[in-house]
Amino acid sequence: MFIQFIEQKRKIEGSVAVQCSEIIPITMKLVIGIIGKSRRRGKILEPNNDNKNKKKEFWIILVGAIIAGVAISVPFLIMFFTKHSFKLSSFNELGVVGDFFGGTTVGLLSLSSIIFVTAAIIMQKEELELQRIEVRKTREEYEITNRTMKRQQFETTFFNMINLHHNILNEIKVESSIGRDAIKHMYINLEYSYFNHVYKKYNEDLKKEALTGDKMLLDDLVEKVFIDSNLSEYKDEFKRYFSPPIDENGYHDLSESDKFFHSLENGTNEGWNRKKEEALKFFEEHIKGNTIMYKSELEKLDFKRAVKNISNEYVNIFKENFINNPLKELKTYTYEGIYKENENSIGHYYRNLYRLIKLIQSETFDTNKEVNEYEKRKYRGILRAQLSSFELLMIFYNVVYSEKGGKFKEILINTNFFDDHLITEDFIWKNDIEELAKLDPAN
Repeated sequence: MFIQFIEQKRKIEGSVAVQCSEIIPITMKLVIGIIGKSRRRGKILEPNNDNKNKKKEFWIILVGAIIAGVAISVPFLIMFFTKHSFKLSSFNELGVVGDFFGGTTVGLLSLSSIIFVTAAIIMQKEELELQRIEVRKTREEYEITNRTMKRQQFETTFFNMINLHHNILNEIKVESSIGRDAIKHMYINLEYSYFNHVYKKYNEDLKKEALTGDKMLLDDLVEKVFIDSNLSEYKDEFKRYFSPPIDENGYHDLSESDKFFHSLENGTNEGWNRKKEEALKFFEEHIKGNTIMYKSELEKLDFKRAVKNISNEYVNIFKENFINNPLKELKTYTYEGIYKENENSIGHYYRNLYRLIKLIQSETFDTNKEVNEYEKRKYRGILRAQLSSFELLMIFYNVVYSEKGGKFKEILINTNFFDDHLITEDFIWKNDIEELAKLDPAN
């Protein structure tokens, strides 16, 4: 009997010991884990989330501890409530009851172990989440540091190139002008070249076109040129012989002169009307259809003057293509001529500006599109602030009317670089404003 009691006791104690040996290390791990995790959470998690997680873990562990405590205390509670003493004889009397409650106790301890294991899994899951948060924050800090370093490198290069721009500008020399004055001198030369050299070439080209074009238009043009030439002679003759009288106040009385020119305008000047009839008769008899005479008469033609006095298709063409809406090929021809004359002085100035704009446009300041464009606009504004009005205008002409400015034009499209900083009154050509609009079609 004693041997049987000892064996039963060992079974019960062994089962309890096994369960306790499983529970104790798990409980210790839970405690250590909670302490370590709480420290990290204090730095990473929000206070509200931390409290919620702590409460959840507390209740899980509390339930497991209660079940484990009940399981361990059941045998002693049985002996206490049945009023048995803790003698060997008392254990012998509780053999059957002990077997029942021993099995129950083992089950409760197993349940407690499962609860603690579940709590451990939950804690490990939260631990992994903490690690992910730490890795994410580390990555964000690295990205911030990397962006800061890239920005510093960009700004160093950018402002060094701006300093270089000023050095290049100060070295530019056009004829006797230096620096910004040289840029303005180029602008003056450009304007002069168009209204003189380019005009003469276009004037001759248009005359050649008239001689080889429609015969009726040519006849009309030459006739009006001939009549206008006679009218000029008639006016010059009047001016040569007219001597204005002195009025009572001692001033020249120009009323007679005003009357003369007014009569020419309204067609009531008899002298001119007779001379005009004679000129038309002479044209019909000696000039009309004569190629040699046509060439001779057209040599007298000045299209800029004819715009005011002659109404003809070729005069209208000149007015449209040279004055009102100048042809782009004429403007390009004019600018290319001035640029080639001064390329050695001005070439590197434009190349450095191109590289500056390209540096800004190729940089990525932020992954957000709007923020990135805002930063680019800011640096373009800093660069533009270094340029005078004539510099901006000549850059515009280089971009729009120069073959070498093609790449420059590509990176300036839709950047609104010139914005409203160009002075339209300084435009050499009336339709420059249309070319400016083409640079920013999105606006």
